[in-house]
Amino acid sequence: MISLVLDNGSGVCKIGFTGDDYPKVYFQSVINNPNTYENLISSKHQNLIYPINHGIITNWDDITLIWEKAFNKLNINPSHHPILLTESPLNPQQNTEKMIETIYETFNIPSSQIFASSVLSFYSSGRASGLSFDSGDGVTCAVPIIQGYALSHAIKRINFAGRDITDILYKLLINKGYYLDNIKIVRKIKEKICYISLDYNKEINKNIENILEKYELPDGRSLSIGDERFKATEWVFQPRNFGFDIDGVDEMVYKSIMKCNDDVRRVLFGNVVITGGSTMISGFGERFSKEICNKATGNMRVKVISLPERSFSTWIGGSILSSLSSFQNNWVTKDEYYENGISAVYRKYNLLKS
Repeated sequence: MISLVLDNGSGVCKIGFTGDDYPKVYFQSVINNPNTYENLISSKHQNLIYPINHGIITNWDDITLIWEKAFNKLNINPSHHPILLTESPLNPQQNTEKMIETIYETFNIPSSQIFASSVLSFYSSGRASGLSFDSGDGVTCAVPIIQGYALSHAIKRINFAGRDITDILYKLLINKGYYLDNIKIVRKIKEKICYISLDYNKEINKNIENILEKYELPDGRSLSIGDERFKATEWVFQPRNFGFDIDGVDEMVYKSIMKCNDDVRRVLFGNVVITGGSTMISGFGERFSKEICNKATGNMRVKVISLPERSFSTWIGGSILSSLSSFQNNWVTKDEYYENGISAVYRKYNLLKS
């Protein structure tokens, strides 16, 4: 039986066959529910329902519809394929247990396993040791990894990521007088013209004409967007300046590394792999490298690796892992699950739980 890799992103669901270079199918992890349109018409998200919020599944009926859509688009019967599922590090244990229960009882799969998304994304780099910095649509994580194993005591996670940048941009555009009732358009604006400045203070003092960018809406209207292009993204490095009581991503990475023993810090600073769709924002890699270099202690050499295919890094890492002969004994069969419950999963892989 050919196994599958199903990456449950907060923003995008990705699925494909073990051993492939890229997922065969990927689509937004949202449900369009016309029955709720009247109630949600005043909301920026209109009738879009996100079954996964900040890495945690909050609507099990809808995530089942997402998975069903994934299997249908791949044109397979899930009862014929083992499935490797992903979830964010430090997710609540009950989320894992419910995910396993749902995938077995709803889709009758023959065997499964769950793996931490940030660890898989690091595996896609081909490295054994370093730090995985993973920022997607709902969660941002820093995970130190030595010889393939995550140092769970040093993992850092914040429930702020790409969707939050989109929401901040939405509010900035409202303040400017642009009322957009479709969050998908706001996200496209973010992806096309937003960027992260190398030096925020210098950028904010530039002549507005030097940063103004036009964006044409589907209806033909044109928006003039200025410093909103980099203000919406600056919280990533200076969240407290924007009212968020969390660490910036550079501080998060630094704290994660400093929680590790002295003898591994050099390899962690020297192998920082950035992955996830939110790191695709223009200028992210350059600013991230600058800030980490500023924080590195002593004569530590900092190297930041930006993988070109990093939007798919978690899925690619899962494809690599599940194709290894050494992994095959880690599958939890349907019979094992029904006989031993979730303990069978925990026995075969020590998930990174909160």
